[in-house]
Amino acid sequence: MSSGRQKGNNTSVKSPVEPCPKHTIDLLYLDCKDRGIAGAKYQVDSVDWDGKEDGYFSKSGTLDAEGKVHIDNVPEIKAFVYYFEKDPKNYKPEVVPSVQPDHLATKSIFDSIGNWLVGAAKGDFNHDQSAGQNALNAFLGLIPVVDQILDARDLAAGLDMIVEYYMEEEGSQSKRPDVLGFDYEKWIWINVFIIAIGCIPIVGSAVKGVLKGLIHYLKSVGKTAGKLSPRQLQAGWEYLVAILNKFGVGNAHKWLKHEFPAQLDDWMAKGSRTISDGLDRLKDAADAAVSGAKFFSPAQAAKIAERVSAYKTAITKAKSKVDVMANQVKAWLKEQVQVLTGGAHKSEKLGATGTKANKIEHTRQQRAVDPPELLPPLPPLRKKYVDEVHALRSKADQLKANGKSTEQIARELHAERRAIGERYKDLTPPDRLREIYARNTKRYGDPLGPSIEYLRGKGKSWDDIIDSACRPGGKDLGY
Repeated sequence: MSSGRQKGNNTSVKSPVEPCPKHTIDLLYLDCKDRGIAGAKYQVDSVDWDGKEDGYFSKSGTLDAEGKVHIDNVPEIKAFVYYFEKDPKNYKPEVVPSVQPDHLATKSIFDSIGNWLVGAAKGDFNHDQSAGQNALNAFLGLIPVVDQILDARDLAAGLDMIVEYYMEEEGSQSKRPDVLGFDYEKWIWINVFIIAIGCIPIVGSAVKGVLKGLIHYLKSVGKTAGKLSPRQLQAGWEYLVAILNKFGVGNAHKWLKHEFPAQLDDWMAKGSRTISDGLDRLKDAADAAVSGAKFFSPAQAAKIAERVSAYKTAITKAKSKVDVMANQVKAWLKEQVQVLTGGAHKSEKLGATGTKANKIEHTRQQRAVDPPELLPPLPPLRKKYVDEVHALRSKADQLKANGKSTEQIARELHAERRAIGERYKDLTPPDRLREIYARNTKRYGDPLGPSIEYLRGKGKSWDDIIDSACRPGGKDLGY
C-alpha cells in the first residue's frame, strides 16, 4: 500500500538553522590607581531604546579578586545600565610624607603685618629681630608638622584677614558682598576654619579637600545643597568622592556619609584651638612691632602704638567670636553634607552585550581630582594693579637708600601711585569705573583719589603718605 508520498517532494526535510549566539556581559571596576576593586557589588539592568529599565533582564552580584565579573547566557537585549557600589575596603587617608611648615612664606605674612603696624618700608620691622622671630617661631610651633607645606602660611594669612575685617568700620563691613547667603564675616570664618582643620595631621588634608570642594561646587552652581536638583546633588557627591580618592583609598562613599559627619565635631574643636592659639601669636607679632618702635621718633612711636592697640582690639574681638562662629560653621557644613548624602548616588553607565567571539569589556574607574583653591582669586586686572602698588614698597626702600628725604619719597610715590591708578582705570569696565570715580569724588573731591594737598590738609605726615601710596585700598568697593 502506498503512503501517498512522492519521491523527490519530501517537504519535511529542512536546512539546518544556525544557533543564536549566546550574549555575555563583562565588567571591570578599578580604583584611581588602576587596581581592581575586589568584592564590590555590581548591578545590571536591561533598558529600552530610551534608556529606561524595562525589567526584561536584571543581575547583581560581587566582583572577583581582580574586580571583574563575566555574565553568561544573557538574553538578547537592546542595552543595559550598570553601576558599582559598596567597595568593601574602609576608606583610609594615605600618609603623605610630612614636611616642615614653609618658614619663609609664613615669615612674609608676619613681616607684612609688622610693616603695616609700624607704617614703614619693608624691612624696618626687622630692627627687633628677636621679638619678631619669636612670634613667628611660636606660630609655627602650633603646627610643627603638616601634610601640606603652605598650611602655616595660609592660616597666618586667613587669621590676618579676620583681624583686618574687625578693624573696619561697621559701615564698610556692611558693604561686603554676601556669598551663598552668608554675610562676608561668616564667609571668611568658614574659610579660616577649613584651613585650620587642614592642619590636623594625615586626615586634615582629606577633610580640607572635601570642604574646599563643597564650597567650590556650591559656589559654582550658585545654590546651597538644599536647593540643588537631583542631578546636581549627584554631580556634587561624585565630585567630593573624587577629591577623597586623591587623598586615600577605600570606600570613600561610606566614609563621607558616616565617618565625616561623626568626626566633624572633633575636627572643628581642634580647628577652634588652632585658631585661638594662632590669634594669640598674631598678638605677639603686634607686641614685637611695639618693641621695634623704640627705633623711631616719639611721634612715630605713638602712631605705631595706636595702630597696635587697634590691631590687638580686633584680635580680642576675633577670639571672642571663635566658639560662636565654630557652631555656626559646623551646623552649616553638616547640613550641606547631610543633604548631599541623601541622594541615590547611583552613577549608572550604559553598556552593550558582547558574545564569546566578540567580547566587550566595560571598565569603570574611580575618579581622583585635586581640590580647588579655597578663596576665589582676585580678578586678573585687579590683581595686576595690587601687585604694582605693593611693588612701590621696594621703590621706597631704594629711594631711602639713595638719600632721598621723606617728603621727596612721599611725593614721588604718591605721583606714581596716581599714574598706576590712571593706567588701570583706562582698562576698567565703564560701569565699574563710574562707581570708582563717584566714590573718590564724594570722599576726596577728586575722581583719581586723594591729592597730596588733601592728605596734608587732613594732617597726614609724609610717612603716612608713603604708607598709603603702597596700599591698594578699595575694601569698601568689595576688593
